[in-house]
Amino acid sequence: MTIQNPFRSLVLLTLLAFCVEGHNAQGSDSASKVLRSTQKLGLVAEDAITLATIEVANAKGLINAIPQLKTLKGELPDNGVLHCVGGLNDGLIDVLNLLKGFGQLDSPSLVKDSNSLLDLVEDLASFNGLCHIALRDLEVTIKLLLSRRLQDIVLLTNDVVYRVNRFAQNQDGYAYYQAATKT
Repeated sequence: MTIQNPFRSLVLLTLLAFCVEGHNAQGSDSASKVLRSTQKLGLVAEDAITLATIEVANAKGLINAIPQLKTLKGELPDNGVLHCVGGLNDGLIDVLNLLKGFGQLDSPSLVKDSNSLLDLVEDLASFNGLCHIALRDLEVTIKLLLSRRLQDIVLLTNDVVYRVNRFAQNQDGYAYYQAATKT
């Protein structure tokens, strides 16, 4: 039948070509939207990591200054103060290293690393009570400042975990979408 009517064949082939081209264009639009969404989530996660890193570094500076305070300087700091400062300092170094390890969000273990970050911050927050007791001779303002810094670190690292996990899920979804549309 197509041999008998070349005009009809030409029209059908043209329509078929437009349909295939339109389908590919729609597919590439969808892929482009998913890619843009993934990229935006990645940028937001990187910003959260940057802010958390800055806050941890600031808290580390405050904690390292505690033994140098004049109210403690006249006497030898007791073991509680040294344990508080040392424990917080070690914990903050671990948190900083893990935050820096997120890098450009290209690690295959993003979700695992974010769970490790939660564990580290939970351990760090547990020092707050110990430090409050150990720093009993310091002004209330200093103890309050330390407590708030630790709360800010908890808040910001929870945000990092949320953003990184969301990025990882979207990235996995994008990879699945790419694999599914190649067939």
